[in-house]
Amino acid sequence: GRERNIPYRDDHSYFLRPWKTGCRGAERFADDALDAVRRDAIVYADSTTAPPLLYAQEVKAKRPDVKIVSPVACSPGSPELNEQTIDGLLAEQRIYVVSPVKNYCPDFLLERCVFEPAGPIYHALQKRAE
Repeated sequence: GRERNIPYRDDHSYFLRPWKTGCRGAERFADDALDAVRRDAIVYADSTTAPPLLYAQEVKAKRPDVKIVSPVACSPGSPELNEQTIDGLLAEQRIYVVSPVKNYCPDFLLERCVFEPAGPIYHALQKRAE
């Protein structure tokens, strides 16, 4: 079993045909994810999903208002997303994650948020005080 599923990736053909001839899953994922978020949103992407999102922004000029934050690369002008900044960012902006799964999403987000599906990604909503 896998820890998570990446939308639009057919794992069988991904591993059986690693050259992925004709595979458009990454492009479809990026387009649908960027279409699903609100204006001026922040999207936290892991090292597998950040490149297609950044490609859609930088090469296709899709959704330049959205900031992609990742451990491998970020959109120009992206805010620092860490334990010290997260509470303020959650109060001021919409934050989305590609995978609300440990090791693919920072622990500080998993601890503070509940996740609501938004297209192929998830909207991070601050947990209410109990």
